[in-house]
Amino acid sequence: MLEENGTRETTSLEVMAAVQRSSSLILHREGASLADLCGTLQLLLQEVMACPNDICWDDDAESQWRYFELRTQIAAVWPELGFYDTSTGGALDLADLSDFGDAIDDLTDIAVDLDKAWQLAAVDTVGALSWLRFAAQTHWGQHVHDLAGHLQQRVRDGREGL
Repeated sequence: MLEENGTRETTSLEVMAAVQRSSSLILHREGASLADLCGTLQLLLQEVMACPNDICWDDDAESQWRYFELRTQIAAVWPELGFYDTSTGGALDLADLSDFGDAIDDLTDIAVDLDKAWQLAAVDTVGALSWLRFAAQTHWGQHVHDLAGHLQQRVRDGREGL
C-alpha cells in the first residue's frame, strides 16, 4: 500500500505471506540456491522490522515448539550447510573455535520463530506480527544476520553446492 509521502507500507497479509514463503523455502528448498535463501531471509527481516514495534500479543497463546523435528527436516534439505566462522562468514577454522555458528541451527531457530508466528496468526494476526517483530529484534534477526554473512561468503567462494 502506498502512503501519502510516497513510501510503501507493508500490509499484515503481505508480511504473513512472506513468512509462509520463507518457511516453505527453509523447510522444502524446492531447488533454491543459497543466494535465494539469503535474499529471501533478508527481505523477510526487512519487512518484519517495518512492522509496528508494539507489544500486543496474547501471552497465554500456546504454540507447539518443534525444534528437533524442524532441525531434522532442514538438515536434510540443506545438507551443504554446517558450522562456520561468524566473524568472517567463511569456513570454520578448527584451530580457532572462539566465534562460530551453525547454519542448520540458525535456520531452525528462524523456522521455529516463524512457525510460532504462524500459529499465533491463526487466532490474532496483529498479535502475531507484534510478536514476530519483537522476536526479530531479540532473536531470529541475529540468526539472519550471521547466516547471511556465511551464505554470501559461500556464494563468493563458489561453494553453493555440497
